[in-house]
Amino acid sequence: MITVMLLVSTLNTAQASTPQFKHFPGYKANTTKGVGVPYMMVRPGVSKGPYVGKPGTLPDPTLGGPPQPRLDCAGVGVPSGTVGSVLQTRSVTLFTDWTTGDLWAFQPKAGGLNGGGCADILTSPVPSVGYVGNAIEGPYGFYDIVAALNYFGTGWVCLYTNGGASSDYGLCVATGLIGPPAAFCAAQPAGVCNPDGQAFDPSGNLWYVDVVNGDEVELLAGCGFTCVGTVNYYPASISGVTGLIGTGGPVVGLAIDTFGNHYTVTGFPDCSGTFYYNLIPVFAIGGDSGAVALSATNHYHTTLIYVSVNNFCGTYKFPFVGDISTGFILPHPYSAGVDQMYGISNLITFGSFYGNVWTTYE
Repeated sequence: MITVMLLVSTLNTAQASTPQFKHFPGYKANTTKGVGVPYMMVRPGVSKGPYVGKPGTLPDPTLGGPPQPRLDCAGVGVPSGTVGSVLQTRSVTLFTDWTTGDLWAFQPKAGGLNGGGCADILTSPVPSVGYVGNAIEGPYGFYDIVAALNYFGTGWVCLYTNGGASSDYGLCVATGLIGPPAAFCAAQPAGVCNPDGQAFDPSGNLWYVDVVNGDEVELLAGCGFTCVGTVNYYPASISGVTGLIGTGGPVVGLAIDTFGNHYTVTGFPDCSGTFYYNLIPVFAIGGDSGAVALSATNHYHTTLIYVSVNNFCGTYKFPFVGDISTGFILPHPYSAGVDQMYGISNLITFGSFYGNVWTTYE
């Protein structure tokens, strides 16, 4: 049994006045204003679940000249690479094409060098713009379940298998159509469904967060992910954003751990992104966020919390992936300019709106 402690008082959206590359912008403002940072610990002897150490007690990896992000997939006809997740037991990275819903696979080069190969392994059975992510669960024997929903609440599910060879991109077969019922979407505050980030829970049910309705919705595995279970609404205190109708804010990213805890972020067009833990606002990101992920791909060898931050609001000169557990920004390929990151994998791979897929390191 895990004990989780969140040392948080009231949420404060204070931001750092000067962006810092080596420390997460807004981190100092959050701590000095009494907001605190996500601080979770497990009981002695428990090895699973997130552990977030006290900030400042571990060395900053950006000070030692770490490798720059690896460019994984570019120039191969991916109009908008959006990383949804990564299979834990294999080397292949799967991501959806935002503009079509096709499923792509990436195989890295030996030694982790720039490059590798990318291939379109599934033509979407529901071709549509707006596939901002996908979710992967498994393995079940030789297979994993892959699911993807688009902006309109429709999408697909398939069974993925990979032989493990360095040249094997894998196959995703036995596709089926998924999504909430039309009657449910019509009854939502906005009158439509608008799924964004997606994740499977430990029971195998698929969840998505809805960017215009301010809620998170469970699609049940027992009915092939076509009927709705639990619906959780985010606090009304973040509503009122122009163009949004629901009771909550623009929830865009979702991750679920093995204990069923939900990690979410709000983003565009909020300009005051917020990190949530089980519907509780915990950390003021200070800019637009696009995704959240849990990853142990770091030198701490512990599961930490990562979020993407875009620069729509002009607060920072570049988009980046930040570790809100320790306050560090990961090395990134941007010196300035606008880009969007709709997904981060559990290997800290992220997709660029402009068609690239990168892997970064902490």
